[in-house]
Amino acid sequence: MRVEIRLLDNGLGILYTIVGQAGQAAWAQAIVRRHIRSARYVIVDFTDADLSELGDSDVKGIVQGDRELASLNQDLVQAIVAPGDLSYGIGRMYASRIDGGAWPTQVFRVRDEAEAWLRTQLDEALTFTAGPQLVERSP
Repeated sequence: MRVEIRLLDNGLGILYTIVGQAGQAAWAQAIVRRHIRSARYVIVDFTDADLSELGDSDVKGIVQGDRELASLNQDLVQAIVAPGDLSYGIGRMYASRIDGGAWPTQVFRVRDEAEAWLRTQLDEALTFTAGPQLVERSP
């Protein structure tokens, strides 16, 4: 499993991409913590993720960690890209648990729809363009 974190739109956005089996949520949350105060949106991309080993207790742990992150920036908006049935279901489970305790979150099957929704939520002219370098990659 690999997690990649990139800054988009000159730091207004954070792209969190999971490749392979999901895990290392605590590591990723620690990295995101460094950039969350200046961000306006997060895109979590499950396109290449394998969530088959992710259980209910894992989702609860991620929600708890993200609620702590929300205390650093309550104005953030989050879109989850989850094209597969399992990833979409887990994304919906996460979104239903995070509502009211953190950021507005929606789950989408394709990234274009996620980006369109983010544009409706924010005033900025967003391009969703990543900077030239990767912020972090999990070991």
